[in-house]
Amino acid sequence: MAVNLRNSIISSLNTGLRQSVTGGPTLWTPANLSGLFLWLDAADASTITLNGSSVSQWNDKSGNNNHATQSTASDQPSYGTTTINTKNVVDFASGKFMITGYRPSLNRTIAAVVQYKTTSGLKTIMGARRSTNERSYFGVNSGVVRAGVAELSGLAGGTVAIDTTYTQILSHGQGAVNKEAHHYLDGTEDVAPDTFTGDIGSGVNYMIGGFNDQGSVHGSKYSGRMAEFIITDNMISDSDRQKLEGYLAHKWGHTASLPTDHPYKSSAPRV
Repeated sequence: MAVNLRNSIISSLNTGLRQSVTGGPTLWTPANLSGLFLWLDAADASTITLNGSSVSQWNDKSGNNNHATQSTASDQPSYGTTTINTKNVVDFASGKFMITGYRPSLNRTIAAVVQYKTTSGLKTIMGARRSTNERSYFGVNSGVVRAGVAELSGLAGGTVAIDTTYTQILSHGQGAVNKEAHHYLDGTEDVAPDTFTGDIGSGVNYMIGGFNDQGSVHGSKYSGRMAEFIITDNMISDSDRQKLEGYLAHKWGHTASLPTDHPYKSSAPRV
């Protein structure tokens, strides 16, 4: 009895100590998402395989082994030379790209923290095409998040005007049932929902840093820093989207850009 009482007291003290240090329960992370399919985290150096100062592999933390890889040295992005909120990021100069283990589907959520190095032109962050009418993309056009399937016209043309020191949290979710896509920029839905048709199928994996045009890089290449990517195989709830935005904003020092009524503007989500 005395031993059990002692152990109970010690357990309570340890719990109180942890909460006093962390400010409460354990921090929420993308690992808490249902349907997590791909999670790339540049702040976690253990997930980065280097070829000198270039990245040959960026490991997927979802447990699904959907790693991003690039075997050609001249096409590899760099690592350890730039940071966001003091954390290392993967730096993609124009023309640098990696191929992920993710093959797009109609039902999905994509979120990313990115920082642009240039202020004009089309920004295709991730994309793939299996055939002329089966395309999938995720990026920004004229400062607006654009993503979807079928034709690429939603991303064509326009100018992106983004401060070179400005980080963005981009979020996109689309459901296979109602064929509707929602796009969010820093926690605020920035355009009316899109409707779409078609599906890219399973033939081509997503490229990071450009558009995988049936095995080659499409002309609209990305140039900038990439901090974190999360993809699920479902359209997550608004509650989980806000947790994801809060997690990313606090981690990458971007809370000031969340809307004033965002539930995680002042503190990161916890479980």
